[in-house]
Amino acid sequence: SINNQQGTACFVALNSVRAGSVASVEVPNDLELGDKPVLVVNAITADGGLSKNEDGKGVAMHPRTFVTAGDNSNLSFVQLYVDLNDSNDESFNQKLVNGCTQIYVGSGANVTHSYLEETGGTVTGGVEASSEEEEEGVESKKDIEAKRNE
Repeated sequence: SINNQQGTACFVALNSVRAGSVASVEVPNDLELGDKPVLVVNAITADGGLSKNEDGKGVAMHPRTFVTAGDNSNLSFVQLYVDLNDSNDESFNQKLVNGCTQIYVGSGANVTHSYLEETGGTVTGGVEASSEEEEEGVESKKDIEAKRNE
């Protein structure tokens, strides 16, 4: 497949190679689910599914979701990532979550996709903004985010 999102193709390729399983949602032609959303939950445990790594290395996860909405169908699809980590959990491992979602929409179909992430991290909005969009005299969002790991 062709990926026109520059800079992300390597992560999609990595997910393609490493995804252990795929959550699949298929809505047949002419089916309208109305106000009943389909919910896919990815729950991430403190240890990432592995016992504590003695060498200090983390674990990578590559969840994949594949959605197909048939012709003239209607789907509300919600994706939820939940980190079950307790900051006091001794089994904690560093984690990289490299999720990939593919949505194919048939002719005349309507798909609403919502993505919720509850991973316990603090989000800094506007990090993706270019330097031309930054206000003069105000600390940039990228600088704020960079300080989080200090």
